[in-house]
Amino acid sequence: MKTIVLSTDPTPNLNCTQVNIDFNNFDPHTGPAFWVTFYNSNNNIIDRKIQALSLEEWQNWSAEEDEIADYLYVADKVTENLGITYNEMVSPSAPAPVPPAPPIPPAPEPTPEA
Repeated sequence: MKTIVLSTDPTPNLNCTQVNIDFNNFDPHTGPAFWVTFYNSNNNIIDRKIQALSLEEWQNWSAEEDEIADYLYVADKVTENLGITYNEMVSPSAPAPVPPAPPIPPAPEPTPEA
């Protein structure tokens, strides 16, 4: 799992501008747990804690076809459980769209043989 990087706005209770979420461990009975690291505007670690998804959150985690949707689910649940609001998920980001392939030119007309 890639590190989830979220941007946040500092509040009077938490001088935090960035939150990183990393996979910590997995227990098949209780689900996944994550390291949550809080950074201030000077990029100094101000706190770190382990946050597990609840059994209900783990059981309700749907199988997404999009990897980014899985990261957003983890980010939403972890920050919701910690009472943090984030602005955006900085990383991982959705892959850039693949440009369409150029059209295939038509085959040349056959020339009559003399």
